[in-house]
Amino acid sequence: MKKLDSFTQKYKLAKTLRFELRPVGKTVETFRTKFLSGDIKRSEDYEAVKSILDNEHKVLLERSLSNPPQLNWKALALAYETY
Repeated sequence: MKKLDSFTQKYKLAKTLRFELRPVGKTVETFRTKFLSGDIKRSEDYEAVKSILDNEHKVLLERSLSNPPQLNWKALALAYETY
């Protein structure tokens, strides 16, 4: 442990460096017009398409569950016994 003692408690205060990116010039304006506007439009389109797809999925499920396929139970039982 004496080898580690030379590395610990050397300084009274420990500091953490923080880095940040700050936009310069027209960067903020460019970012808003090119990137954020596209994201906002995509978000609005997502809501519209999601409601359409949800309705289509609901119709598909209702149609499928209202008229279930008729199973040949004898063939199913035979296959079960065979395998």
